[in-house]
Amino acid sequence: MQKLLMYFLKAISYRFALTKAKQQGVLLYLKTLQVARRSLLAVILIFVAFQLMLFGFLGSVVSGIWLLPLEDLSLRIWILFGFFLCLFLIPFIILLYAFSEKTWMRISGADDLVKTHLNSAE
Repeated sequence: MQKLLMYFLKAISYRFALTKAKQQGVLLYLKTLQVARRSLLAVILIFVAFQLMLFGFLGSVVSGIWLLPLEDLSLRIWILFGFFLCLFLIPFIILLYAFSEKTWMRISGADDLVKTHLNSAE
């Protein structure tokens, strides 16, 4: 009887330890995913910032040469401004979506892992 009771206690403790290990594994996976996302975000943002600076410099030089003859160019200036604004905003919005935590959770499968773990823990 005592051996049977010890067997059940060991089984329960092993199950508890396994559940705890799964929780720690999921937390470690999520932290690693977060670090990878932030690191990649920093590298890409630095690269994009450099490209935007270079493009802005070249665009301002070209638009300055183009606007050099002082005539009524207000429509051309607004078109040029809208073009450069779109070239900035479109990649910015794409980067915001691509590096949102919700998107990374869904794409990496961590969302399903957390849902499965929460269901098994209950």
